[in-house]
Amino acid sequence: MIVASAVMLAAVITMLAIVFCKSALELSLSFNILRDPAIILFLLTVTVVVTALAGFYPSIVLSRFTPVNALKSKLTSNANGISLRRGLVVFQFIIAQH
Repeated sequence: MIVASAVMLAAVITMLAIVFCKSALELSLSFNILRDPAIILFLLTVTVVVTALAGFYPSIVLSRFTPVNALKSKLTSNANGISLRRGLVVFQFIIAQH
């Protein structure tokens, strides 16, 4: 639901930005989402892929835990999980800096 809302918001912002850029740059730009099925297919594909990827990592992490150990708080983190977490934090920091 969040990803679909974000894609719809991005489409609206794109339509508004194209109107502004068309008048400012005197170009003939168009973005009609209803007339071009390729745009609709692309946006649906992006929505499905991002939604799948957003659930992939948490599902892999949670599938490693056994319920009894998780409830008893006897979880131990392995080196792979920690390095992946640090890598994701570093990647997020790099993206935020640009």
